[in-house]
Amino acid sequence: MGIETHGLGINGNKGAEIEIVWQIAVMKMDGVLLAHSVVTKFF
Repeated sequence: MGIETHGLGINGNKGAEIEIVWQIAVMKMDGVLLAHSVVTKFF
């Protein structure tokens, strides 16, 4: 059940790693949405 413990973030380092990856993913999504709204405004 390694995946389960990994997902729950019992291992502190893995939890922090997941959080950083999540934050980067959210920032990328925000960037895409922002770019999309800018594009739709001008075209």
